[in-house]
Amino acid sequence: MFIIGWVIIRVIEDVVMPLDGDAWRTAMWYLITGIMILHSVLIFIFRQRY
Repeated sequence: MFIIGWVIIRVIEDVVMPLDGDAWRTAMWYLITGIMILHSVLIFIFRQRY
């Protein structure tokens, strides 16, 4: 999931607009936070089922 997010951020940087240091930090924050939230939801769902 991290690799897919990283590729999406790189494509956005290359195609849409170049990112400066603060934009990179924000993009990485969203990526890591999103992955943590998704993993938390999946753990919650799998604990309910199994």
